[in-house]
Amino acid sequence: MASLFGGVTANSVAAATSTTVTWKVSSLTVKATKNLSDIASSNSPGVKTWSKSGSCTLTPASKPTKLIMGSTGACRLTLKIAKSGQYPAKSFTKTILREGFKVNGYTIRHNANLTGANLWDANLTGANLEYANLTGADLTRATLTGANLQYANLWDATLWYANLTGAKLYSAILAVADLTRANLTGANLEYATLTGATLTRATLTGANLQYANLTGANLTGANLTGANLWDANLTGANLNGANLTYATLEDATLPDGWQDIVAAY
Repeated sequence: MASLFGGVTANSVAAATSTTVTWKVSSLTVKATKNLSDIASSNSPGVKTWSKSGSCTLTPASKPTKLIMGSTGACRLTLKIAKSGQYPAKSFTKTILREGFKVNGYTIRHNANLTGANLWDANLTGANLEYANLTGADLTRATLTGANLQYANLWDATLWYANLTGAKLYSAILAVADLTRANLTGANLEYATLTGATLTRATLTGANLQYANLTGANLTGANLTGANLWDANLTGANLNGANLTYATLEDATLPDGWQDIVAAY
């Protein structure tokens, strides 16, 4: 039997083992210091090399062991692990969101109560606002690029011209919110509630609106190019002049006669 396989046995070739990383931290307060070993761990003993971009500092500069969170945005960490034995080389990235900073006297953090807050023109880049209550808040021209707003309550909030590029809005409540000319390029709005919301001339290019509730929403002139509207509910929505080019509309509930009023699809 051995001759059939050229003498190769199960033990003669070491099986490759997947290199994995477990991220232990997803957000940090401004100026917080954290050991890198407390941020991520790996099953591989390979040499680890850290680098960063964004608002944070790695210290010491050579062979860093700690991270200091910045004050102006998110921190993007890259961990490269060298090959070691049966563990292959691999690179991992993680965005660490900032929280606990103040804007106009309001503390920005997850689960914060920001009802009626005046956050006009605020820089909330990479902010962690998961589960935050922003009912009736004024976020006109606010920058929320890459912010975490999952499960946040933005009912009746004002977001004129707000920049929500790449924001996480999974299951967020945006009912009757005003997002006129807001930029939601690449935002994740899966399962979001947008009933009665105003999205006039908003940019939703490549946004994920799968299972979103857009009943009665005003999408006049909105750009939904490449958006995912799979199984979304747009009953009674105003799509006059909306651009639905390459949008995914499978199983979506659309208003009667929508093909006759959209700009393109």
